[in-house]
Amino acid sequence: MKNRFIQAAITALVLASPLASADAQYPAADFQPQIIFQDKDLIAKHAKDAVERAAALNALAAKASQAAAVAEPAAAAEPAGGAAASGAWVDNLPVMLMALALFGFAFWPRKQAGAPASAPMLAGTSLQPVSGETGVARYLRMQNGGAPAAARQTKVELYLNSLPPSTKVAETGVAKYLKALGKTG
Repeated sequence: MKNRFIQAAITALVLASPLASADAQYPAADFQPQIIFQDKDLIAKHAKDAVERAAALNALAAKASQAAAVAEPAAAAEPAGGAAASGAWVDNLPVMLMALALFGFAFWPRKQAGAPASAPMLAGTSLQPVSGETGVARYLRMQNGGAPAAARQTKVELYLNSLPPSTKVAETGVAKYLKALGKTG
């Protein structure tokens, strides 16, 4: 039965595959890739424009340096390329920040392995693990002020102990069995 269902599904998919073709209205149904060549005339025009732009900037810089030479002595003390220099500094800012971060990472003092923790410790507690004590037991001991974790009762135990004897939960069958097994064994 299962085998026939699989065969029927495969046959239906094979017969329906021609129906999955793209419609003529679909924008990429008849896509034909083309190779685009570089336009040498356009490249030459842009190179000519770049040369003209560089010449204009050089002329502007020459005018600025002539104006700075003629300016009063207080203005002459300030460099004429101050704006350009600050722009160069801003351009290198990410590189300088990365260098500063690497310097900080390499030379920042690290905590020593035996250094005390920054969190305050309770009086009479130690970080030395008691033999066989797990991390959870150490945490509970620290929360309990250094007393062993077994001496501290949980909130559920406190609630159950606060109940009157008549409302306590009846003993289960497993507990009765284990009691009987302990008396006979």
